[in-house]
Amino acid sequence: MNSRGPRPGRLALAVLHAGADLRLRVTGTAGPPPDRAPGPFTSCVARLPPAVAEPLCRAVAEALGAAGAPSVYPPDAVHVTIANLDRASAGELPARVAAWADAQPPLRARVAGIGYSRATAFAALDLDESALRAARRGLRRVAGAPEGRSAGLRDRVGAANLARFERPLDAGAGRALTRLRRHGSAPFTLAAVELVRTDKVLSAAGTEILGAYALRGGHMPPREST
Repeated sequence: MNSRGPRPGRLALAVLHAGADLRLRVTGTAGPPPDRAPGPFTSCVARLPPAVAEPLCRAVAEALGAAGAPSVYPPDAVHVTIANLDRASAGELPARVAAWADAQPPLRARVAGIGYSRATAFAALDLDESALRAARRGLRRVAGAPEGRSAGLRDRVGAANLARFERPLDAGAGRALTRLRRHGSAPFTLAAVELVRTDKVLSAAGTEILGAYALRGGHMPPREST
């Protein structure tokens, strides 16, 4: 992790939270925007370790209360999207991702706090944004995926969604989530990725795992059988 110098990704998350919080204070609700892209999506994702994800999900569920609890992700679905590969070259995509993973070092991170937008509650990650940007650009290049117009800033944003709102937030839930701004974690390592065809929330029912890969020098974490 690199705590020195400007971190535009963290700043972008702070602005996202501030905008939703302002909307909530002015209007009394912060409803989710229309869902224009229900999926499925082809993406490369890195799941957060259970020891990190579980207390985050529990804190958000407590903040949202009984009405909002169904919108909270299960801990094993909490992830960072490394890259969306919907527009990648279809041929040999698992092999291309495997080649990228063999050369990509693991990413060190910690959770700096919890924020929210109109659509989600999220964990803001403190990590080396330059390394994250390089990893994302390298994966898209190897996979044959085009660069998006906003990729420059988005590539620096390290966040993991914890809840996707099914109904507008009320002021009480917004205040409770805002109190979690400094709810962080100890440092951890993102040492493995998965290539998935999935819905927006990486649900068990809506996800097909196309490949799983340890990053260079890392190992695949054990997965609980279902």
